Amino acid sequence: MTIPNFAPARSSPIKSNSTPPRVSPSFGDGRLPCSPHPTDLMSSANPDDSPAIGPSPAHSELRRKEGTWDVRCTYFMGGDASPIEVDGTETGQMLGDLWCNSRFQADMLGTPLSGNGSIGYDPVKKRYVGTWKDSATPFLYTFEGDFDSEGKVLEMSGENYDPVRGCPATYRSRVEFISDDEHLLDLSIDVPDGLPIKVLRYHYTRRK
Repeated sequence: MTIPNFAPARSSPIKSNSTPPRVSPSFGDGRLPCSPHPTDLMSSANPDDSPAIGPSPAHSELRRKEGTWDVRCTYFMGGDASPIEVDGTETGQMLGDLWCNSRFQADMLGTPLSGNGSIGYDPVKKRYVGTWKDSATPFLYTFEGDFDSEGKVLEMSGENYDPVRGCPATYRSRVEFISDDEHLLDLSIDVPDGLPIKVLRYHYTRRK
């Protein structure tokens, strides 16, 4: 691998109280990087084109996950093996008006399992974005997606590492909001030349 040689273009000496010259780096073969100069961005920026960074109606949907939930967890073991069912709890808390962070805990047949999730809305991508990490795996899982036209189902997907098969795979999550006090989460993994593999189903009921 050859590291590009950034050679600054020739410039005149900097005089006091003068604007620093613009230096355009170039590769060794004379090609210029694609990134524009910061001053070009400032001069061409149109405030009307900038995405809103404050709360939006899309962000208000995140409050559906707020609160304390009792979770019936079903883990599919594949083949003819019977699913494993355990009980867990999850607490969702808003971070300002832009993010909902969750803390999940369960007992996996004598082994404690804890996890942290976060979901928000990216106004540039115009998609919901989420992350997940837990005490069972050393990987950060990322997802992106959107609601259906009726606003009842949030479908998200992401390229993440599959520790069972030892390779990257497409993870797909589907959250169906049955009511303000109940929703279902289904997680599956796409496999080459085969049907998606069901990983788990979580049935959430709001704790009163």
